[in-house]
Amino acid sequence: MENNSIILLNTWWMQLFYAFGRKCVPEDFQYEYTKCDENGQRWRVAVPKMDNLECDDGVPLPIRGVNCSFTCDAGMYLDIVTQRCQLCPKGTYSLGGGGIRYDVFDKIPPNFEVENINILPEKNADTSKESLEDCPKR
Repeated sequence: MENNSIILLNTWWMQLFYAFGRKCVPEDFQYEYTKCDENGQRWRVAVPKMDNLECDDGVPLPIRGVNCSFTCDAGMYLDIVTQRCQLCPKGTYSLGGGGIRYDVFDKIPPNFEVENINILPEKNADTSKESLEDCPKR
């Protein structure tokens, strides 16, 4: 019985330690921008990833974000943590300029490529004439 009490007490202290008064690290937060104001300005704010997170050193203060009209060049994106343009990760691309979404094409834009990936090879349809059957009549 005494061991169970010690385990429960240790568990309680660990939960208390993580919920209240611990030193927070950057990974405890995600960053978001506020809406742009009438002057085209916005703020970058830290949003805790856990609802009950309490840091003994406080939440990072909001900092002025890059101007709302700021854009990165093609092949780059705005990293919200550093607030600098970074190269896009492999397999992704940005045309730069912000706000443009390409999802329907009459022809593929320059610098784009098509890559077909077979994610379910065992589910592929066999279209050889030997495997085709007429649909049942109703």
